[in-house]
Formats: sequence, C-alpha cells, structure tokens
Amino acid sequence: MKMNQCFSNQNVVKAVYGEWTDTKQVTVNLTGIESVLDNMSPVIKMWVFSNKTHIFLCRYHIEQATPIKSVIRSMHCNRILNGVMFMSDPFVVRSLDEIRFWSRIMKEHSFFLRLGFRCEDTQLIDEANQFQAIFEDIERRAHMYQENTDPQTIRQFNSEVYNAATHIWAFKRKVLGLILRCKLPGGNNFPLLVDHISREARYFSNRLDELNKGRLEPLADAIIDENVFFLKIMADHAKFIGHLLDPSERKLVEQAREFSHEFDTLMYQAIDLSSMRPQSQTHPLLSQFVDENRVSVKSLRDFKKTARDLIEECRIKSIIHPLLADHVFREAERFLFILDMFDRSLSGMKVNRKEILF
Repeated sequence: MKMNQCFSNQNVVKAVYGEWTDTKQVTVNLTGIESVLDNMSPVIKMWVFSNKTHIFLCRYHIEQATPIKSVIRSMHCNRILNGVMFMSDPFVVRSLDEIRFWSRIMKEHSFFLRLGFRCEDTQLIDEANQFQAIFEDIERRAHMYQENTDPQTIRQFNSEVYNAATHIWAFKRKVLGLILRCKLPGGNNFPLLVDHISREARYFSNRLDELNKGRLEPLADAIIDENVFFLKIMADHAKFIGHLLDPSERKLVEQAREFSHEFDTLMYQAIDLSSMRPQSQTHPLLSQFVDENRVSVKSLRDFKKTARDLIEECRIKSIIHPLLADHVFREAERFLFILDMFDRSLSGMKVNRKEILF
C-alpha cells in the first residue's frame, strides 16, 4: 500500500494497491458518508470516515446496496493516531498470522520428536534441537513485525520461513522412514504421529508459497480442502489421546475412541464431497457441511480443553505431556476459527478474502 500523504478529514484520498488497478480520488465529507458510498463504483476502494473521536482508513468491497451501519461494521479499518496513519496490508496480516501460529507448532513438534527418540539417537536429537531453535527464532521475529511492515520485507521473511518449513518436513519424513524400516526400535514416536506432523509442515510451507505467489483458492474449493486436511488432523489427535491415556482411564479412553470414529466418518464424507466437485459445490451442501463439522469440532475442542486441564492438575493418569495437551487444543481452536470464517462467507457477511486467503 502506498499513500502520498497522511491525511485528515477533508483531504483527498488516493488508493493504489497492487493488483487493484482502478484508482479513484474521493473528497471525504464526514457528514456525508452515504453520498460517498453512492459515488463509488463496485470495486475495492479506499476511503475515510470518522466516529467523532478517531479517523479511519477503510477498505470495502461494495457488491450491492447495503445499509450504511452494516457497511461500517464489515469494513477492515486502520486508525490514524496523532497524525500518523497505521496502514495494514492484508498480505502482511495474513502472513504474520500464519507464521506466528505455525512456527510455534513446528517448534513444539521438534520438542516432541526429541522426547520420543532413544538416548543413543544423538544425531537425531541434535537435529531436533536445531529445528526447535530455528522456529523459536522465527516465532520471536514474527511477533516483532507489525501489520504496517513493508510487504516486501514480509515476502522475504515468508521465503525464509518456507525454506525452514520444507527442511523440517524433510527431517520428519526421514524419521518416519527410519521408524517404518525398524531402524529406531524402542523409540516412542508413533509412525502416524510423525506422518501427522509432516503433513502439518507441508500445509504450512504450501500456505506460505500461496501467499507469496498471490494464488488464492476459490472459496468453494478452500472449504472442502481445508476440511479434508483438518478433519484428518482432528481424527489423529483423538487416536493419540486414546493411546497415551492410561488404559485404566476407561471413560476418557472410550470418549477418545468415539471422537476418533466420528472424525474418521466426517473425513470420509469430506473426501466424498471432494470427489463429487464441482457438482457438489452448491451453497446448501457447503453450508450444511461446514455447520455439521463445526458442531463436532466444538465438542472435540471442549474434550481437549478438559483433558488439558486435568493433565495440568495431575488429576488423570496418562503419559501425555502438558504441552502436547495444549498443542492439540490450540489446533482445534484454529480449525474452529477457519470454519467460522467459512460460515460468515456462506451467510453473506463481508469477509476480506485476501486477508483470510479463502
């Protein structure tokens, strides 16, 4: 985003943003927001409004006539304080969000792998420690960047993180190969767990590549693909919990098995819906698909939260590390966030597609 100047309520706004080739100058009158909207063509624009205490720079995609109050509620805005305009670029916002979340996940994967190696696996332990340090540094740096950081700086950062994500993916696949060839007898890393965390590394690297290339998946495809991915992740989590709880915790073990079966069923339903596209990508089918999955994910999220709290308080018997319990809880929360974004899009609420990437 490039702006010629910081501005106040009567300045002229000129927006120039990447592929948004349509530019427009609008003289903003704070008492005539409706007339400003009426004069704007149905493309993404930049404009200003005030709530009497602050001035905001806003983006809005006007697709149809909308009451002014709902317009204001749905816009992505950036406040101007003390004459300084705080610009946030959707590409930057989304990139930092992905890196902050997934770099922490990758860091913790390295820690969990190390815990599962045998004492004599010194080279693998050293590699896991290196990856843990790499992603801890990436996470720290991601939190240092702000939403108004130069997009080119973030694009370079994305490329760096992409390389780290592809390298940890290769490390995880190497470990999986060693386990499946019985080269690490006596270790405590399940093959499915190692496959699981390598799928997440691939997902992370693919997302960074998509962001840097500006390759946005159509909403209908994203709804199906994200659900296929995350439903498998949730099913795996239920299996891991069931196997790491002490067998004497019969009630919790049974609950975990029930969740495993439920999410396997939902995953296969998602795969079936995927194989039927594009004919399956109708609004009613996708809406029901998202609603059904969201109900189940909320139940699993609550189960994970309960298990996490009981483990932290040492009230149940298991070999689940407290960090692992929190780790799988956060991933369920992430999936719910994505499902909520899909639900908002399908219900007609305005969602900045470039910001959420769907």
